Amino acid sequence: MEDIKLTAFPAKNGESLLVELYGKEKINILIDLGYSDTYNKYIKKKLKQISKNGEQIDLLILTHYDKDHIEGVIEFFNDLLVNRYIEINEIWVNDYLAISSSKIELDKLNEDKKNIYDLSNFIMMEYRLNDSVRKKQNISNGDMVTVTKLIKMLELDSKVNKRFEDRIVYVGEKENSIKITDDITLNILSPTIDILKALRLNYINWINKEGNLYSYISKEELFELFIANLDDNIREFADNVLVKQEVANQLNSKELINTVLNSSKVYNKNSLTNQSSIAFELLFKNNSILFTGDIDCKNIVNKVKSKSYSLIKIPHHGSKNNIDRSFLKSVQCKNYLISTDGSGRSRHPDLETIVFIAESQQTNIYINYKLNEFSIDNDVIDELKKIYEFNLIDFKSDESSCLELDLKEGEVLWKNVNF
Repeated sequence: MEDIKLTAFPAKNGESLLVELYGKEKINILIDLGYSDTYNKYIKKKLKQISKNGEQIDLLILTHYDKDHIEGVIEFFNDLLVNRYIEINEIWVNDYLAISSSKIELDKLNEDKKNIYDLSNFIMMEYRLNDSVRKKQNISNGDMVTVTKLIKMLELDSKVNKRFEDRIVYVGEKENSIKITDDITLNILSPTIDILKALRLNYINWINKEGNLYSYISKEELFELFIANLDDNIREFADNVLVKQEVANQLNSKELINTVLNSSKVYNKNSLTNQSSIAFELLFKNNSILFTGDIDCKNIVNKVKSKSYSLIKIPHHGSKNNIDRSFLKSVQCKNYLISTDGSGRSRHPDLETIVFIAESQQTNIYINYKLNEFSIDNDVIDELKKIYEFNLIDFKSDESSCLELDLKEGEVLWKNVNF
């Protein structure tokens, strides 16, 4: 029997992963929930199976607030308000309370910003004390439904970040390594306190500029509104994609691959939302998996250097802006997972990501959809296979099937599963 089952739910250009660990006791870790359709078509069926077996979600990790990772959780929590069909033991999310923690202190603020900062601290204390607000009331169609509100209405507040002394998921001196059970360890790699401070400062600036427009919204919900508007990650760089396609059309496959390998292009800086993603290593038996959210892998090179992984989940759906050669050369890994259907303006994954993984020699890339030919032509993939002997498994998902990766003793097998 496998040690780990990892299901990559079809989430279009989003992401949702379920990790089932078979140890002394069965542990279920759900990471993000993609879009509403992802939850309704796939995740809900699987969670009902888990519940029917007398199990629960032992840990729900919401890596960051991008719509393509978080929209499905709102649908899920709304379902739980009507029918608590599965229990959740623990939630990791850097929400308003986390970002307002006294651990994330800011200095060097001008007087206006300091007043906003002090006000946010006052609001945060008031919110912490007022635990009875808006619990279990009906949600009208015009009401802003947010993760924070729903957690409160479901009375799950005590489950949030409960293993973390400061109620924040971050890379700290004491909290890097979290024991889920005797045989399951999660090592936190991201975010850092500095990234969360930058996020908080951006929030203060935003309130100072825009907050009066949303005076009717509770302050904990205001934070989620800010996150939604901080980085328009649905707006992918269409012009860059078109330029990339024009270049590809002018070169044969070998020339295109060499152009990528010889390029000194500086890629776009990653968004603050993506940088604040929760990223971690999962260690279980002889398996190690690196879960990266949407982080910029350059930020964790020093933390993973020379480590060996059974599987790496590539960040941000294979975007070239989130992964580079220095990261891939710093680790030992033969198996990589990318979650995307190639939709959206960006048409992920980027060719650069595939080439840099392939050049590691004899690697396996698993994608939970068929590769979008607008993004990467089949001839280029065939040329890469000849040069580097790498293997691409691009899975054809449908309304009832998902890509599942089974890990045992560090080895990875894939299969089509139906719910």
